[in-house]
Amino acid sequence: MNAELEAIKDAWSKETGAGRDEEGTRALCDAYVEAHPERFTELANMSLEDCVKALSVFRAAGMEGSQWEVEVWLLHHFEPQSIGGPLQATVRIPGLGRGVNRE
Repeated sequence: MNAELEAIKDAWSKETGAGRDEEGTRALCDAYVEAHPERFTELANMSLEDCVKALSVFRAAGMEGSQWEVEVWLLHHFEPQSIGGPLQATVRIPGLGRGVNRE
């Protein structure tokens, strides 16, 4: 896994540094997507549900680099989800606050 993804993983971890930094992690994700848009062309066309499925496949296969590319996309592109509630994927617009609902 590259150093940029490692930094994102560390910022998101509850066990490293001062603990999880959600705002800082999202800023790192936004910068990573902006610097490497070619890595996200396929994910950009996928629903939240399909991205989560891909994440599960990469995680189960031990493909950490691919897993974290999907994690980056999820943190960059979608607002936090309410686990256990109805799915309401809200797209984030970095720098503009809350995103738009995308059902």
